[in-house]
Amino acid sequence: MLLLLSQTHPLHAPAFALLRPVFDSYLRGLWFAHCATDADLERFVQGKSPPNMPAMLAAIEQIPGFDVRQLSDIYNRSWSAMCAYTHTGSQQILRWSTSDAIQPNYSDAEINEVIAFTEALAILSTLGLATIAANKFLAKSVLAKALEFSIPFVVF
Repeated sequence: MLLLLSQTHPLHAPAFALLRPVFDSYLRGLWFAHCATDADLERFVQGKSPPNMPAMLAAIEQIPGFDVRQLSDIYNRSWSAMCAYTHTGSQQILRWSTSDAIQPNYSDAEINEVIAFTEALAILSTLGLATIAANKFLAKSVLAKALEFSIPFVVF
């Protein structure tokens, strides 16, 4: 996403379209790591889909530390916007209209929200991997870095 946004002519649309897969991947990773049974994993390996997002969130939020429902809050407030960016819905189309032309119309605030949200999920994913790997040094380092950021609870 940063590569897309850092181009001479930033590629906002594809960067914003990646919001949903990034969030989706984080939730699926949590579910696979903490909630999925061996049978769930076997079904996935055989090509079956994991549960839908609300079902995964319900399972994830039974885990201590995730039971404060922040992930559900993000999902409830932002999922349809994330889907609209990914599937060229109204959010994406409206960001290509100005009063004078059809051209990128993404505000700096929106771009910063996307970067902050993605950054937070990257840090949380790294912390999760460090925890799974039982690498306490890495987990503490990532946690120290994570405390510098806060997850935005915005509607994109």
